[in-house]
Amino acid sequence: MSLITRCPQCATLFKVEPVELSVAQGWVRCGQCDHVFDGYVTVVSLPALGPILRPEPQFDALRIDLDDLLLREDADAVEPPRSVQSIQPTRPWLNKFYIILLVLGVCGQAISYGRHELAARMPSLGPVLNATCVAFQCALDPLRRLEGMVIDGSSFAPADTGFVLNLTLRNSEDVPLAMTSLELTLTDAKDHAIIRRVLNPSEMGAPSIMESGKVWNGTLAIEPLYTTADIAGYRLYSFYP
Repeated sequence: MSLITRCPQCATLFKVEPVELSVAQGWVRCGQCDHVFDGYVTVVSLPALGPILRPEPQFDALRIDLDDLLLREDADAVEPPRSVQSIQPTRPWLNKFYIILLVLGVCGQAISYGRHELAARMPSLGPVLNATCVAFQCALDPLRRLEGMVIDGSSFAPADTGFVLNLTLRNSEDVPLAMTSLELTLTDAKDHAIIRRVLNPSEMGAPSIMESGKVWNGTLAIEPLYTTADIAGYRLYSFYP
């Protein structure tokens, strides 16, 4: 037989079948306010309705019993049962599985973003990170940190043939860094640029990776230029291409 259950939030009555409650372990969703509640706990029973007309033994005519009439009208005023939606019980293990996948995804993104830092600080992880990059088609490059590569000193002076550029570069970080390139700008007496030249590590004869705290000194010969007489100064700018 059907059961009548009442929503504890909006007091709406619903007609449900015992099979529906059994499948959802008693849990139902109110069709009026979407509140989820235990249908077994809120089952109600309506009072039996007696006949509206009751004969009076001392009279030949029938008289309406007001109490029965009011009771019947109150019962008719009750909102007819509405359909309810059975919900399936949640599976805690499935939620935990999704959370684990989310955590693994976040950790994977963090490792991918900071793989160069990890390889520089933990060289033992280099083979593992390299193999992972091969699988995911990424690259594991030397760590780049522009503020860590410092130009400790430089000089630009005429030589027998052209000019000579002397450089002193130092890695001020506590991890190995990729060597920077240099932009050499030759200027005139008014500090106006005459010519610019980019010097990469291989042209300077510098190592591609500078170990922590290491200092590199280099000398580079600059070929004679047709504007040699106008050259009065120079500027150096360190950068990663």
